[in-house]
Amino acid sequence: MFEQKKTPNIQSQIGQTYYSICPDDDRYYRTIYIRQNPFTNALEPKISNAVMGTPPDGINPISPLMLQRLMRTQMSTTFMGF
Repeated sequence: MFEQKKTPNIQSQIGQTYYSICPDDDRYYRTIYIRQNPFTNALEPKISNAVMGTPPDGINPISPLMLQRLMRTQMSTTFMGF
């Protein structure tokens, strides 16, 4: 009766690279590489500096919700003293 939307499993994103357009200037983008920290067993986004140009082919954009989740997870492990 109800359609269930599939959400991507965050664990399956390990080793993937995405891009995000900078919100203050759409001529720039950043790449986000997702890795797992073996010490905290949490996912870490590795975010590059802003680059002027268009994102390369083969890299998908990251959803703002997914980036927010990754940043929140990283901040919570940082403040816990790990």
